[in-house]
Amino acid sequence: MSRTLRPRTAGLVLAVLVLVVLVLGTGVAHAARLTAVGPARPYAAALARCATGPATVAPTGTPVAGKYSQVVVTGLSGTCTAGRVLLATTAGTLLLDGTGTVSAGRFTATAATPFVPPTANGARVYVSVGTWPVAATWAPPTPTSPVYPGPDGTAFDTSVTWDLKNATSGQQACFTIRVTTQSTTPITWSAYIDTSRAPFNGQRTGYSLQGSESWKYRLQEDTPSVGLVRISGRTDVWQPYDTVVAGQVRVVEVCHYDLPGAVVTPSAYTVTFANGTWTDRLACVVTTVTGNGTSPFYVAWQTPVDLTAAVQRLQSAGRTPDAWRYGGEEWKVDRTVVPSLTGPYVFQATSRVASNIVGTQAFSFETCVVDN
Repeated sequence: MSRTLRPRTAGLVLAVLVLVVLVLGTGVAHAARLTAVGPARPYAAALARCATGPATVAPTGTPVAGKYSQVVVTGLSGTCTAGRVLLATTAGTLLLDGTGTVSAGRFTATAATPFVPPTANGARVYVSVGTWPVAATWAPPTPTSPVYPGPDGTAFDTSVTWDLKNATSGQQACFTIRVTTQSTTPITWSAYIDTSRAPFNGQRTGYSLQGSESWKYRLQEDTPSVGLVRISGRTDVWQPYDTVVAGQVRVVEVCHYDLPGAVVTPSAYTVTFANGTWTDRLACVVTTVTGNGTSPFYVAWQTPVDLTAAVQRLQSAGRTPDAWRYGGEEWKVDRTVVPSLTGPYVFQATSRVASNIVGTQAFSFETCVVDN
């Protein structure tokens, strides 16, 4: 027994088919452009989609207390100009549903309410251009500091406060954070230490909480594969400190007293050379390494030191160079290549912990050739 679809049922089936075409139809006819030719032979005209990807969705603009109001969609091409983007958490909470005009392969959309950007694995995004769906991925903001708030509504009341020491036995670093939130209902807060970055330089263990209220907080290795250490409040203390609400501030201080040596970072310093003592019997080159202010943490340095001109100075006076001599800062420098007195006359100098530099600090050392 056959049964004819009623008009309402038929319309529902058609709507479902159109939705499937929109979601799955790469290279399939746009539903709005179905064309019928002749009274008895309908067919769909196959048209190329007017926008392609893949697209990347990322927060943009200046965050306020860790919250953003806009996202930018990039990686688009094609002729369509009307773009739409939806951002939600994996739990289904909608964070943004906005539209924008595509220009030069990108558009910006604004959220109705500022939002805390979810992590890469904690977000779902949907992008369409001219009603065509485009494959898209979410790119959360990259923290500018190695210590940053968790993606749960946590914010820092002020920037991270650092106390850095460059001891001869190793580097030490302490920092203080003031954790707060804009939420009027208590949230479970968190913060993270990215141990892969300076000044921690890959050290994953040995961190300690400091201060009179240190017992109210805890540290735990959160993501061993990338070296993240999680900071949170304890739940097993009177008046639990694992939550925070607007108007409250949790002050946490963390220290490490034996960090690895800093990493050689050529982009953070410049090297200059000058003649020191320059006589017939003693010719010296003064090397100065100066930070350019791009690193707020200690960095190591490395540079070649060429003594060819110093050797030639003695030889031009008829002297015979017979020894190298170094200045009083020599114990702070490693010379990985020590040339002979017959050449070549190039040293490779590398900092030890005591001569690492930070910010715009400078360190100078002397290398000499002498005729005894």
